[in-house]
Amino acid sequence: MRALLPGLLAAAAAAALAAFASLHAPGRPVVRLDAGLLVAETPRLAWTFDTAWRVERLHDLRRDPTRREDASARLPEEARWLRAAALRRLRLRSLEEVPRGGTPEMERLRELGYL
Repeated sequence: MRALLPGLLAAAAAAALAAFASLHAPGRPVVRLDAGLLVAETPRLAWTFDTAWRVERLHDLRRDPTRREDASARLPEEARWLRAAALRRLRLRSLEEVPRGGTPEMERLRELGYL
């Protein structure tokens, strides 16, 4: 019985690792709302939609880990795919249906017509 234990533990660890990896595989983005940003992310790409300013961006995390460059023009299909994944996850049809975020100051500027 003791001889089987290391093999069983190794098999269980491998199964747990495979299950975790499948949650974050390129085929299944993680979608979350984070401080006014709607985010759909894979290990390689991060698509964001600013709910206050209504701006979407795509970041290639391998080429730009600091998320400073918008890669949407270079990778338009990936941006569309991640946008669709985020909308599916929230059960929405378009970005217009995403609730508008922002601070009270931004809401006041919007009411006055500045935004």
